[in-house]
Amino acid sequence: MIILLEDANDNAPVISGTYDTAIAEDLAVGNIVLIITATDRDIEENAELVFAISSGNNNSDFKIDSSNGIIRTGNNLDRETISLYFLVITVSDSGTTRLSVTVTTTVTILDVNDNNPVFSPAACSVSILESVERGSTVIQVNATDKDEEMSGTQGLQFSIINGNTNSVFTMANDSIVLASDIDYVEKSHFLLKIKASDQGSTTLCSFSYLAVNVLLVNEYSPNFINGKQILAVSEDTPVGSTVFVINASDKDTGQYGILKYSIISGNTDNVLTIDEDTGALTLSSPLDFDTSPRSYNITIQVQDLGDDINSTNVNYTWIVMDLIDVNDNTPVFSNNEYIFFVYENETAGYTFATNVTATDADSGLNQQLTYSVLSTDGTLPFEIDHSTGAISVSMASLDYESKRLYSFRIKASDNGTIPLSSMCQMTIRINDINDNPPSFKPSDIIGSISEAVPIGTSVTRVFAMDADSSFNNNNILVYFLESEYFMMDSDTGLISTRTNLNRESKPSHILTVIAIDQGSPHLTGTATVTVIVNDENDNDPVIMGNYHASVREDSAISTEIFTINATDLDAFANGHLTYSIASGNLNDCFKIDSTTGLIQIKRDLDRETVDKYLLVVQVKDGGLPVRSSTITATVTVLDVNDNVPSFSSTSFSFSVFENVPIHSTVNKVLVTDSDLGTNGAFSISTVIFWSGNASNFVIDLLSGVVTTSGAIDRETMSSYNILVRVVDKGIPTLSAYANLTISVADMNDHAPVFASNSYSVSALDNLDIGTSVLSVLVTDADSEANSQITLMIDNLTTMGLLACQYFGVNSSTSTIFLKQHIQTDVITSVTFSLIATDAGTPPLSSSATVTINISDVNDNHPVFVSTSIVSEIAYSDDCQLTVATVSATDADSGVNASVEYYFIQNNYSNLFSLDSLTGEIKMSDIPQIGNVYIFVVGARDRGIPSLHAIIPASVELETFDPNISVISLYMGISKAYFESKESQFLSQLTIVFRTKYLTAVAKKWCVQELSRNSCVAHIYAVTTDNTTTNTSSAKATGDRSGVMSGTKTVKGLLTAQELLPLLADSDGKLTQGILGSGWNIFKIMSVVQYIDTANVSGDQGKTEKSDSSKWIETTNGVVTVVVGSVVGVVIVVSVGATIRHVRAVRFKRSFRPSPLNPALKSRAQITVKPQTEISGVPEVKEFDKSHRPPAVIYLRLPSVQATPPVWRMDQSASLWDKYVKSDLRSDERSPTYRGETTFPDVETPPLPFQTNNFGNVVSNRQSDGRIVHTRNVMQHQTHANERK
Repeated sequence: MIILLEDANDNAPVISGTYDTAIAEDLAVGNIVLIITATDRDIEENAELVFAISSGNNNSDFKIDSSNGIIRTGNNLDRETISLYFLVITVSDSGTTRLSVTVTTTVTILDVNDNNPVFSPAACSVSILESVERGSTVIQVNATDKDEEMSGTQGLQFSIINGNTNSVFTMANDSIVLASDIDYVEKSHFLLKIKASDQGSTTLCSFSYLAVNVLLVNEYSPNFINGKQILAVSEDTPVGSTVFVINASDKDTGQYGILKYSIISGNTDNVLTIDEDTGALTLSSPLDFDTSPRSYNITIQVQDLGDDINSTNVNYTWIVMDLIDVNDNTPVFSNNEYIFFVYENETAGYTFATNVTATDADSGLNQQLTYSVLSTDGTLPFEIDHSTGAISVSMASLDYESKRLYSFRIKASDNGTIPLSSMCQMTIRINDINDNPPSFKPSDIIGSISEAVPIGTSVTRVFAMDADSSFNNNNILVYFLESEYFMMDSDTGLISTRTNLNRESKPSHILTVIAIDQGSPHLTGTATVTVIVNDENDNDPVIMGNYHASVREDSAISTEIFTINATDLDAFANGHLTYSIASGNLNDCFKIDSTTGLIQIKRDLDRETVDKYLLVVQVKDGGLPVRSSTITATVTVLDVNDNVPSFSSTSFSFSVFENVPIHSTVNKVLVTDSDLGTNGAFSISTVIFWSGNASNFVIDLLSGVVTTSGAIDRETMSSYNILVRVVDKGIPTLSAYANLTISVADMNDHAPVFASNSYSVSALDNLDIGTSVLSVLVTDADSEANSQITLMIDNLTTMGLLACQYFGVNSSTSTIFLKQHIQTDVITSVTFSLIATDAGTPPLSSSATVTINISDVNDNHPVFVSTSIVSEIAYSDDCQLTVATVSATDADSGVNASVEYYFIQNNYSNLFSLDSLTGEIKMSDIPQIGNVYIFVVGARDRGIPSLHAIIPASVELETFDPNISVISLYMGISKAYFESKESQFLSQLTIVFRTKYLTAVAKKWCVQELSRNSCVAHIYAVTTDNTTTNTSSAKATGDRSGVMSGTKTVKGLLTAQELLPLLADSDGKLTQGILGSGWNIFKIMSVVQYIDTANVSGDQGKTEKSDSSKWIETTNGVVTVVVGSVVGVVIVVSVGATIRHVRAVRFKRSFRPSPLNPALKSRAQITVKPQTEISGVPEVKEFDKSHRPPAVIYLRLPSVQATPPVWRMDQSASLWDKYVKSDLRSDERSPTYRGETTFPDVETPPLPFQTNNFGNVVSNRQSDGRIVHTRNVMQHQTHANERK
């Protein structure tokens, strides 16, 4: 019995190891990031594993091959957007009940210097005073860089590159500092262009502009030229006289040099004013020696025009002004005016009780006064005593009624040498006595008043005069009136109404008024007042009767309707009436006679427009204000059949959907008839169906509603055209016609139909984007939107989603086109559903199956990721067996994309080998220290036919002694963790090295694991500085020219002794350069010089080296070295001569002039020059084994342009002659290394080689005519941009 056990899916997949990696943000799309390895103990489909990224894949930045777990970049990465990904990888088997396992891998995105610095703000301005001291910070610029560390904001360096006239400013880190004095007059504005550069491997920079405005400073104070003066000023100096002019000056310019003067103190009573611009002191009020003060001590201030009180400079001085006395006092009356009273009946000789008196501040004769009367009033009835100032009546002619007031001047004069005098005003008033009765003027007064005024209304005012004065109330009058209708104010004489007046009862009134004075005795006077009562418009017009009338609408114009009758009780204009239609006269159809009130028809009437008029008739009188009355007159318009029935439109367009039920309402035909009753009644009917079946629609006779009466099908009849008629029932009858169009609207009752249910087509993977892959035919029996078809790929399935990624659909052309290039390694065939959907409501759709098979074409050559690899290796490299790796990619898929590598040139097969699958170059033996090894590697795919890389990879390896150049850093972290942070570590270390060596670059030789949590990193550094170095450094790199000339070559290795002081002091203590937050993660414990423990062990190794050094100084050592050198020279010369002879013979045999360029007729066109003839290349001794000359070819540029050749490989030729050039017009063959650089557009062949006079390999690289040096790299321009 045989029992076969079937596998059960009882083992979940197992993922081997953990997966964390770091990649640069500029890693190209499609590059491998990680390879997830998993196993499953089951068999067959239970062990078939499917890999997927289940989460963490933001923006689909990564793609995983579901079959092999290879994770590649899916999009361009950007560290500044996402710097860390946590990808959850799910591995599932394919069993019936799937088992799965997940692992989380961390992908760290390493920074690449791909962001320019950004200024904030992009441009700005600042103002500084011209007095700012040197070294002051003007402004701090602000810029940021999204990159990390020295490639980002941390590494920004600022400089002023333009606008810094006379180097006034300088940069101090991110601050702009004043470097020298500035002067507003010399330059008031600077426009600085600021540059911000990062310190990335490729420096990026940005620019900003800063406008610096220099502000003027008020530096100097004003100085007085003529300050501190003592002035003597006469007290009689006229006001407005200039007493003195102050002068001051200021060394400043502009507004700060403008001066303003002012008085600060001492200006008692403001006796002086000063002109603020000129400094002129002017007398503003009279001076008086006899009144304090007699001396003024005045303080003067001068100030310039500073911006504010803090920036204004001032100065002060004083002026003393002493007064000089003069005879300037005039007599002064005790009163400026005297008023005396006297009765008009006083006699001559009467003396007033009060005298006129005056005083004089002077003394002696100047104080003695004489009084006199000055009068221009004719003969004055008064006189004055010249000595005492007594006033008396000189004649008995006083009369109050003739002259009530006497006004004259009295003069008082002193007896000084120059007499001074003054005057006062004298007024003598005559007192009245009651000797005159009241008198009305006029004595007869006529006035008028409206009858409508209210009680108390003023009528008129009477006025009586009394020649007496108010003295003793002699002219105070009291008025008196006796009347039934009027009253009088006893004080003012104002007459007003006592009761209401009525013109119609009494048109006028005659009044007698009396005036009585209040003197003693009382005197009286009388006057007559006639008051006429004026008519007032106080009666409204009165309209009599009611007004109603009916009229046919066809009545003639001017037909009389009725006459409005009205009266008014008022008289004159107040009783004159005017008629008008105030409102209701629609369309101005009626008119009215304004005098008689007759209403007539003015325009044709139309009952259909207005069937009744309510005419508001207004009757106004001619008074002010106008009084009026209104009445509404009704005019009814009778109907006449004068309107034809009217359709709302001459044509109607209705729409109805097909398939609606019978008796469905379509729409309504609207008809109107403006007539009334029978005249306005009508019926609607169909006359003829111009198109369509008459049995499908009916119309209601009265309402005009159109309904279906049969089955409606758009495909049978899409439109009905009908003539309809309407007839009214008037006498005579009137009718009208209209066209009715009924459109049958489509219902979406037909789905799109594909011409075929399935389509199959093949497409090559090299089709251009947009190329049409397949055309389909789809139809829809519906119309308009219901027949508008949209094609789309069904994206609800996995294959549909895949198809949407690569293919697009053009609905207008019904074609499927290529949207994205397809790699056959990703997809070889896709089958999906193509859906056709119409635009109806609801939409209908159908589908067809489409299969597109993708065929790969081997149309892509392998391309090296890097065509020039320059590296360094230790001569005894137990730490780094793989010395270099070449890598090439092929855009094809499958076997067409499989790349294998081979040596085009390798003269050191005993030392180095190449893995044809991985591209790894490994050491198989120990190379010689100080040598440079050059290889040329090719790549080819496995397609049919096979394609080779057009540009091969050049590999240059330089050996060095690790015991001289390598330092070892011992760290308390695992080797795996260090490798994840290796880029950061080397970047930070490079920064430390560059503090002394500006172009130094830190490199890793290898890393060794010491324990689970410790490792040691062996590091060396290269530099391209042309600075002086010591012999030990040259020996470390094997630099032959460096030893001879005393200078480093373009690239050299720094010694461990040069690097150690930058990292640790003599006691082994770490320097500040490798301490701090950026270094803490590496836990550096110590830094020492590397020691090859396999060859040197402690002091014993040192002793052996010391002994060796002593032996070479002995006679035996010297003889051995000399003999060995001579023998070596002879061998080298012999071998070199032999090779040169063989090459020369071969060259002559293989070279023939090209018919395309007859100028190339001899080998003279190619000159191999010794180094001493080439500018910039140091001299090297011939036959010096330790310093073999570099490979140099001097290529002469042609004077004419030749027809470009094409390159091909001759498989039958030797390794060196495989690549030849084929003339398009000749089969002749010429060597590829002859240096014909006249073909700049030629497809670059693999690098050919030849030997020079010394037997060394010479690399004739494709060049643009510049010197190419494989050791001293000057400028290497190739068509592939291999190296700079």
